[in-house]
Amino acid sequence: MARLFYPILFCITAALAAALWAREGWPVDWLRAFDASLALGQVVDAPPSPTRTANRYPTRYPSTQSPSTRSSAARYPTTSAAPRAGGNGPTSDPASGRRAAFHRSAAPPSSARLRISAPGASPAPGGDPSAKGAPIELETTKRIARIGPNEHILLGDVITDVNKEFAHKSRRVPPAQHQQLLSVLVFQHINQLIPQKVLLSEVRRKVPKEELEKTWKQVEMIFDRSVLPILLKERKLDAEAALDAQLKAEGSSLEKHKQMFVEQQLAAQFLSDHTKVDEEVHPDDLLDYYQAHYEEYKFSAKVRWEQLLAKFDGRTKQAARQLIAEMGNQVRAGVPWEAVAKARSEGPTAAAGGKRDWTNQGSLKFAALDRALFTLPVGAMSPILEDEDGVQIFRVVEHTPAGAISFEEKQREIKKLIVDERAKKAKNEFVKKIVEEYKPQIWTVFQEGQAAQEKKRETARRPGAPAAR
Repeated sequence: MARLFYPILFCITAALAAALWAREGWPVDWLRAFDASLALGQVVDAPPSPTRTANRYPTRYPSTQSPSTRSSAARYPTTSAAPRAGGNGPTSDPASGRRAAFHRSAAPPSSARLRISAPGASPAPGGDPSAKGAPIELETTKRIARIGPNEHILLGDVITDVNKEFAHKSRRVPPAQHQQLLSVLVFQHINQLIPQKVLLSEVRRKVPKEELEKTWKQVEMIFDRSVLPILLKERKLDAEAALDAQLKAEGSSLEKHKQMFVEQQLAAQFLSDHTKVDEEVHPDDLLDYYQAHYEEYKFSAKVRWEQLLAKFDGRTKQAARQLIAEMGNQVRAGVPWEAVAKARSEGPTAAAGGKRDWTNQGSLKFAALDRALFTLPVGAMSPILEDEDGVQIFRVVEHTPAGAISFEEKQREIKKLIVDERAKKAKNEFVKKIVEEYKPQIWTVFQEGQAAQEKKRETARRPGAPAAR
């Protein structure tokens, strides 16, 4: 076990988690998902690509001008209509001969009490404060849970997260229920911490004291070097004293943050060391996974294209059609599309030469344009299309047919997903098993309330007891 917690090896693992912890807190999924009550195919071929039809559109168009003014260059018509768009009492340690556990206690916040109030809440003169949303005072140094002989949870350990959730959820709860809401949130966060505290108790029991002290100091250094700078940056502070003051105002402290980080890393490493899984995956399992998730690997057809657009704003439809026809005929006469778009087009990408980025089939609101983009041959100019905003012509630059990412491309990722799922399952099973073993040694402040209620019910059931009101 000492080898598993050799400081250098452990610190490498802790360093990788430092930045994530600073931003998101405890990073292991099983902790958030743990039960708070403590009650204890066949591969389908990808669709074929759209069939290209040669000479779908003519190279020349009839003109509405008189024969005498008609030029020899192919021109876009200006009057034909185009389709419109569609529409969870501690007991003594049962094990004997245990080594004295190393325990680093964090300094409590400067104030032992913290006042939490709902956003915008204020007490009404002469009224019941709790019913009017007045600040609710909590003792942050109060012990609210004990796990095994050495691990404790103080209200200050969870109050920061509780405060954040309370600020959000209290808006939807009547002021008279705010105290009850706080109790529920504290209950939930106690039970989120219990698995970590159980693992930490095992660490203290199984790791030699000297080795644990050495590792603890190493992880504290990681916190100072990697996590602390992130915390200062996120709060826009440049001094540890200022950060500590802010945290104390929230019911925590910088020292407590550091302790929580070290405990989390120790618990995570212990869990990882005791839930090794087979990282070899049989090829058939890889293929089965691919087939079962084939729909996730499919992609639609897409095109890159360029556009010329004339809007109806401030002009008649006839004038807009005349303008777009002139732009199209300039391109047919040899003027670069980019030059025409920059000079005359009114489309959203005119300044970039009318170039449009990759567009997936079915993503455009203008149904006629979407259909045409995926039937027109690459390089061919479209007929004039009209919607409620204007008229346009376009040209497909590049086309990629619909299909699916191949098994060969995805198998490495699939292997990692399968191994990760095995590890997650092994961790969940290990945590549930060890928490169940520790259950006789787990006490929370809520058990006192449950015991009091049970005693009251038992008294009420005795003969001659007064009727409950």
